[in-house]
Amino acid sequence: MNKRLIALLVAAGCAASAGPAVADAVEGVTVEAARMVQVGRTPYGAPEQQVVLRQGVSYSGLDLKTADGRAALESRIKETATALCKELDKMYPLQDSKQADCVAAAVRSGMAEAGKIEKK
Repeated sequence: MNKRLIALLVAAGCAASAGPAVADAVEGVTVEAARMVQVGRTPYGAPEQQVVLRQGVSYSGLDLKTADGRAALESRIKETATALCKELDKMYPLQDSKQADCVAAAVRSGMAEAGKIEKK
């Protein structure tokens, strides 16, 4: 598979996982779930392996200065991470999924982004 086809697969996966989209004007963070899969090889024989799904998570209406607001955002991030990792499982059912690793990594990346927002 060439790089163009890989990009199409990733774009299709992102579109499939879009679910309820976050409007452009809405404040949010991005949750990213990645799966290492063998989808092809470059002309030099190196494997092309990573597929990434991303989805925005809105924090509109949450007061991130409060513990309740931060907990609500973390809950939204965990729900989104779980959904994205389940979508990767559907897309690549024969791959070693390691669901917990996928969700944990996606939550970490989303919470890291949320941490930057809280400091603003």
